[in-house]
Amino acid sequence: MALLMARQIFLQSAEPYPYRARVPLSVPYTRWSYVVDTWIDFNSIPIRWACFPRRNMRRDLLSARQRNDEKVRNFIRRVIRPSKRLGDVSDCQIVQIVWDGALGYLRLKWAGAGFDFETSSLSALEIAAK
Repeated sequence: MALLMARQIFLQSAEPYPYRARVPLSVPYTRWSYVVDTWIDFNSIPIRWACFPRRNMRRDLLSARQRNDEKVRNFIRRVIRPSKRLGDVSDCQIVQIVWDGALGYLRLKWAGAGFDFETSSLSALEIAAK
């Protein structure tokens, strides 16, 4: 029994240290992310319990939809803001997110004017929406 308790104590891992984004960064984000992911895997914690703002931010970005009373300019800004925080979202991906999330009549208007989400720029879509 004592041997089993000693093994359990030995196998328990300390919780990961908190990430504090300060300049200069004492702990790079990638290192912290690796430690947290390892800790989750080691402790068999289901991913749905581990809430990370970055993952939620990416989900919210990819599912962004324009509201009925929202101007296109405001919708584009609402998409660009989290994409800058994530850092790994390209301009082409932003255009695709805006295209997918825009109201239906705008997508029809853009398509009728010869725009598409693969070759159009964000500024051109914004100007064409006016």
